[in-house]
Amino acid sequence: MYAISAVLGLAFWFILKDRLGRAGVYLRRGYIDPVLSMPVVLGVVIGSLAGARLLPHIRARELRLVFAFVMLVVAVELIYKGLTGAI
Repeated sequence: MYAISAVLGLAFWFILKDRLGRAGVYLRRGYIDPVLSMPVVLGVVIGSLAGARLLPHIRARELRLVFAFVMLVVAVELIYKGLTGAI
């Protein structure tokens, strides 16, 4: 009997291989701007690793407050840009 982690790891590997192959096709065809996408990819990787390490040490209430603050900042920025015509 296979352990659940081995099954999940294998499934993740096949999904990752498929997604990276598709991303390579989009990149070669010019659908993806590497200058724009690379900082996004690095931010996602660094943020997910930092979040995975911090999550066991943060209480749910603190996490909700941080998330609410970030959402509030984004909402204010979008409202400001909408009212000033910057969008």
